[in-house]
Amino acid sequence: RAHCLSQLHARRLIEAGYEGTPVVLPGLYAGSVAPTLAEHVDPTLIVYAGRHVREKRVDSLVRGFAVAHANDPRLRLELYGDGPDRARVETLVGALGLDGAVRHLGRRPEEEVAAAIARAGCLATASEREGYGLVVVEAAAHGTPSVVVAGSENAATELLEDGVNGVVSPDHSAEALGAALARTIAAGPALRESTARWFAKNAPRLTIDASLDVVADTYAAAAAVRSARR
Repeated sequence: RAHCLSQLHARRLIEAGYEGTPVVLPGLYAGSVAPTLAEHVDPTLIVYAGRHVREKRVDSLVRGFAVAHANDPRLRLELYGDGPDRARVETLVGALGLDGAVRHLGRRPEEEVAAAIARAGCLATASEREGYGLVVVEAAAHGTPSVVVAGSENAATELLEDGVNGVVSPDHSAEALGAALARTIAAGPALRESTARWFAKNAPRLTIDASLDVVADTYAAAAAVRSARR
């Protein structure tokens, strides 16, 4: 019996020759439900948290931010994480004249990153490939909407309802990402409230405990079948 964490990989497993019906697990979230109070939110802050590798396209996010920042100079971008692309991204930030608006925080304690996501106007990623997209759920637990990029490799889009808990950029071009960031920030408290409602509605199925229950039920059913055949 096959278990997957996204419809994307369930489809691919079948395409690869799996003859059964893959079970798509509901979620991986194991944190708390704590929407951030409005007075603690920085509506001009955009946060990225993740590896600095080519597939994450942090450079594309920076270019998109540059477009949004040109129209709203109040905006700031905080980049958490590290990786082989970090130096290239730092060089790009300087070349675009964004040193005063973009901060490179590197690797920080999990609690610090979570706090940044909680207070941000939005979480943003231009990632090309995500097997699940847990960070979207982690952000939504705080009422923070997300910006992700549509793509055939990106299962994170399965966790985002455009205009409900964030915005899906149609591609990773600077113009498209800039527009998605601007739209998310402009939506302000209304989108945060919608995001919090989305999480509250979906929280029971998004937890790792719910997924473990599904796995346990699957094996219990299989054991029952084997027992009946004896």
